[in-house]
Amino acid sequence: MNLSILILTHKRPKLFKRCIESVIDNCKNNNIEIIVNNDSNDIEEIYNKNVEIKYFYIKDTLKNLYFKLINLSNYNKVFFLEDDDYITPKFFKNIDLNYDLNFIEYEKDKKFIRKYINENSMKEYVKSCCKKPYKYYNDFIINNNFIDFQLSQIIFDKKIINYNLINKYIIDDNYVENDEIFFLKCLKNCKINYIKDSCYIQTTDGNDNISL
Repeated sequence: MNLSILILTHKRPKLFKRCIESVIDNCKNNNIEIIVNNDSNDIEEIYNKNVEIKYFYIKDTLKNLYFKLINLSNYNKVFFLEDDDYITPKFFKNIDLNYDLNFIEYEKDKKFIRKYINENSMKEYVKSCCKKPYKYYNDFIINNNFIDFQLSQIIFDKKIINYNLINKYIIDDNYVENDEIFFLKCLKNCKINYIKDSCYIQTTDGNDNISL
């Protein structure tokens, strides 16, 4: 398994520690790299002999930072993990990198009250774009409501990223709907693995969640 896990962290050193340690603790026997960017220069650099971990301290817009981390990654499959969230032992057991995109369900903590997107429009667009058949197609299209969609729900192949389209449509920085735009612009004609098990914990610990 060759996977690049990309973490942007900003002024949340304790939460970042929990986040990166969840990856280190669960990625046994997997070929993983972790790439971190901390633009507030306030984290302890954590390393592990079994995982390649690289740290950067670049200051830029969030959109540019996302793209820079993608370009810095060595593997074709990339996963953005928000610094206030953390993965579970189910994560590496469920993902299948033979697909262009893994769509991962998550567990919400008790304080989670967000509703980000237009459920119906998301469903219709997804239905019109996706190749069939793919794993759990009916569950993905019909049963998943997409209401609390997060960019960290997807592991994607870099070949599906259309930089020109994303640059065109993502204008405002740090705007949560940008996650949806990024996902939808990358989605067309993807082979998708829908993972019904909750593989990471989405929290509200960070309050102002980092978003593309």
